[in-house]
Amino acid sequence: IHTLFMAGLFLLIKEPKTLLKRLALPGVIGFIIGSLPVWIFNATHEFISFQGSKFVGASNLIQYAPTFFSDGLAYAFGLYHDFNFPHYSIALMAGMIILILSLIYFFFFEKTSFLKGKGLLIGYFVSTLIITCSSVFADGIGGGGLYLIGLIPIIAIAIGSFALFLNTKTKIVGTLIILFFLGNSIVQNLHHEMRNLVFLNPAHADWVHRYNHSNNVLFETLRKKEIKGAYKDSDEIFKLKYLGEQKIYFSDFYQDNYPPDAEKVDGSEKIAFVLRGTPTGLSESLAAMKVDYLITQLPDYLLFSDFSLKENQWEMIDRSNWKGISSLQKKKAHLAFDGKATTRWSTDRPKEKGIWVQVDMGKTEEISRLSIHPGNWQDYPNGLSIKVSQDRSNWQEVLYLPQASGPFFWDGTHPFYRIRRTRIDFHFDPVQARYIHIANLNKSKRYFWSIMELYAYKGTGKIKDSEFVTASDQIIKQLKDKNIEFVAADHWLSARIKTALKKKIQTYPSNLFTGINRQEKPDTSVKEPLFLTNKTALIVTFDKETETDKHLSVKFKKEKIGPYILYTNFKQKNLQPLYWAGDHLLEL
Repeated sequence: IHTLFMAGLFLLIKEPKTLLKRLALPGVIGFIIGSLPVWIFNATHEFISFQGSKFVGASNLIQYAPTFFSDGLAYAFGLYHDFNFPHYSIALMAGMIILILSLIYFFFFEKTSFLKGKGLLIGYFVSTLIITCSSVFADGIGGGGLYLIGLIPIIAIAIGSFALFLNTKTKIVGTLIILFFLGNSIVQNLHHEMRNLVFLNPAHADWVHRYNHSNNVLFETLRKKEIKGAYKDSDEIFKLKYLGEQKIYFSDFYQDNYPPDAEKVDGSEKIAFVLRGTPTGLSESLAAMKVDYLITQLPDYLLFSDFSLKENQWEMIDRSNWKGISSLQKKKAHLAFDGKATTRWSTDRPKEKGIWVQVDMGKTEEISRLSIHPGNWQDYPNGLSIKVSQDRSNWQEVLYLPQASGPFFWDGTHPFYRIRRTRIDFHFDPVQARYIHIANLNKSKRYFWSIMELYAYKGTGKIKDSEFVTASDQIIKQLKDKNIEFVAADHWLSARIKTALKKKIQTYPSNLFTGINRQEKPDTSVKEPLFLTNKTALIVTFDKETETDKHLSVKFKKEKIGPYILYTNFKQKNLQPLYWAGDHLLEL
């Protein structure tokens, strides 16, 4: 927009006589020469933009034209707020304001000014520089580098524009420079826009038809399954939400920027994972938790749904007599189960194949689940083998996972995958064991392997999803009646609480990098303290009741509600700061 506008302004307003009388023929030649590179590209790349214009998709034009033009204007004037890069929106608006002020100055003051038009060029340069630098900052060198390349015709047009203020010969050269790049820019834009307009491009119309058809099938399938929340690749979240008329909510796996509907998806009773092509690690992660699920092949999508956990009722194994050894940092192995958030076992160097940690539980126990809380979300094993033994001589491998794409775990009624403030859960058939051996199978050039806390569990049964939902409704009512302001609960329950109470109660975010309570500035410390007051509630599943009681040094009231224990009414004497590890307490 800047480039075309500036070229047109200087050619048609500043030098109309020169352009129309003396430079008409050179101008046509410059325009044609300038557009040749694009036409050559079109000819060698099966360019079909101007073919088949027989009102293919005319209904699409009528339906989407208002949105297309309104969005275009919003972008042009910097009024469009980019959720991912708000600084880019601000810079865009600032750049446009500078350009508009320069235009006002040009039309009303510069005719008698000594600058004679150069003020407009200065404004143009400044506004373009702001927008370009912000684009580079927003997209990084990869995406932003394209904007730097785009500066070449802008600079060339600016040079040509300055030349118009000089003598006749430089005016001819300046005009030719402008026309050369103007022709190139116009044809490039035609090439780009015409290929994207459905009613002029049958091939694109076919793609849009297939895209709409695949999404229609997707939404129909989700509605039949009564699924109201789904995790999807972040680049299409908002498109899918729009197409679904906001009846089905979408979030991305990582929740890097905490999409506005993340809590509604996290707290859904039923969810689905929507992927294009073969998923990386999802099937393996679900298998590592012994999750049953259904894969539905849809046009353009793979749908993972109907999740069921074989066991979700647990008894935590007492860790008071645990001892540990490891292949690296041998004297620090015990830090993997000391109950403190400020300590951890770590390789202190990038992961290597064969690194292991071994735990002696002190006596033989029946176990069917291990839960690892890494010191950092990337510090999980890149594939692992879990072996158990009763005598440290005869080992039985209970789980082999060649590739891991953690974190992954189950909260409430459904699995979570790759959300960063989390843990990694491994489920296997019940086995008698005293010793647990965990070995890393792959190396990493960058990330360590660390364990902040390791837990073992014995399965005790199955709790119905309806019991979790009923309990959550009862808890929400109690929190409202007690005027609670802050809740520490697991991911699923936290999301349901915030959604039901319209975010009046604060909770921890799913992604630790978004900052506590969804602040704009990310929380640089993983170990932010949790202070328990009479306005705070703490909610854990009943398998963590004994462990939680050990950490609480103040008086409190607790109540069993379904599979949860609700802690409230903390007395404000001798308050000790604690750390919330996503689903349980640790000491600081």
